[in-house]
Amino acid sequence: MFAWLVGIVVAALVGQYIASHYFQEEKPPPPTEIHLMRLFKPDGSLLAPYREDKASPGKCIVNAEGSSDPEAVRCFSGNWVLDSCWLDANEDKAGCVESPWDTTVFEVTGSGVSRTEPPPESISPYRIGRPWAIEIRDPGNRHRAFRCTAVVGAELPFVGNMRRNWECHVDGHSDVIGFGIGDVRYYSDRPSKVFYAAPNSSDVREAEVISVWR
Repeated sequence: MFAWLVGIVVAALVGQYIASHYFQEEKPPPPTEIHLMRLFKPDGSLLAPYREDKASPGKCIVNAEGSSDPEAVRCFSGNWVLDSCWLDANEDKAGCVESPWDTTVFEVTGSGVSRTEPPPESISPYRIGRPWAIEIRDPGNRHRAFRCTAVVGAELPFVGNMRRNWECHVDGHSDVIGFGIGDVRYYSDRPSKVFYAAPNSSDVREAEVISVWR
């Protein structure tokens, strides 16, 4: 009798565990994180984990095209066109990186660094225009994320009147795995959304945006 009761209790506990483990409601994903880039300390040295890779005199007089951050600038040094870059506090040098995940900095120095074009007006963080970089969930696998950086310059529309605005990569790989298309649709209470498509594919899907860098 005792063994029979123990068997019933064990079976009930196992069933409860299976039900709670496999049938519990999945927590809704958090809203999209919005980041601003900052490269320099007040004294002009680089913040961790950034480090100088190259330094060259140049000019940084106009606003960036790749970033919607009002503090971002476009720099010119020799044959280099660098976008996007950020000035230090004294505006006597600028740091340029290829993406938010790139820790090597191209520093542009000299008297031509101070911008002459006034920065665009700052706007609400949830209406930030076209961001410099986004991190999105793979629409086909929620456990995988893609890192996407802005495509600067004119390009023909990809779907309808929407253009490919970001090239997407898997962390640690240089091959383009897909494209962010159109504009990010922002929400303050849930993940923002953007369209995504793999190269040479007609399958355009909506993807959740995990993080945005202006």
